[in-house]
Amino acid sequence: MRQKLAGMMTASSIAILSLTTLTASVYMLSPVPALASPGNSGGHGGGNGGGDGGGNDAGQSSGGASSHADGGSAAHSNSGTSGQGSIHSELKGLNAAHASLTALAHAAPNSQVGRIATYRTAALATEAQAKSLDVALKAYNAYLGTYTGPTAADLQSQITAANTANAALQSQINALDPTSSTYATDKAALEAQMTDTTSLTTQLQQAQTYEANLATLQQQVTTDQTAYNTNLAAEQTALNTAANGRTLSAPALAELRRELGL
Repeated sequence: MRQKLAGMMTASSIAILSLTTLTASVYMLSPVPALASPGNSGGHGGGNGGGDGGGNDAGQSSGGASSHADGGSAAHSNSGTSGQGSIHSELKGLNAAHASLTALAHAAPNSQVGRIATYRTAALATEAQAKSLDVALKAYNAYLGTYTGPTAADLQSQITAANTANAALQSQINALDPTSSTYATDKAALEAQMTDTTSLTTQLQQAQTYEANLATLQQQVTTDQTAYNTNLAAEQTALNTAANGRTLSAPALAELRRELGL
């Protein structure tokens, strides 16, 4: 059975790179779709006008929420010596990010401060969704491989074959002559060939439960991934609007996010 499962392990079956490495003994279900990473996107990908946010594999999402939140400050620390003056010059109207949270909350939506506030709200939503996606991936990882037996389909096939064979043997038993001197011996010999499907039925129930639970966890990952991609796109749009269509450099975006507490 392990050799059969090993043959099923194609590249598409392990699209989530953060999932625990699958061995030949791991029970495989339908492939999990390739997922974008919540990591490495908020700090730079989201800000470069549709850059590389959402393009990484979901396997990089372990700790993804924190990388999304900290991306700006990390880049900022590397740019501090390159001249704050040039960064603020590049930011232009985005320097209004210095405004207080109260000012951001009450700014007119179409004002510069209001557009910056919209970007901040969108970025926070992306960070929150990145954390949800990370939780979903960890739950999937933790459950994956907790059952390593045959698939439910394989077990059902074994049970069906056993029942068919048992029925044929029972027909032979029914055809025996009860008055024959060898009746008891012949009947016992046929009954000994019959398969007890009790253990197979129990294992089938285990496999079905595992499949159902894993499918539910996989669906949660997919749902959270879709929401993350949607939020990231909204964040990028809001940043483009706030920057008047300009593409910011990594240091400038990091400074903006630092000012906004992202």
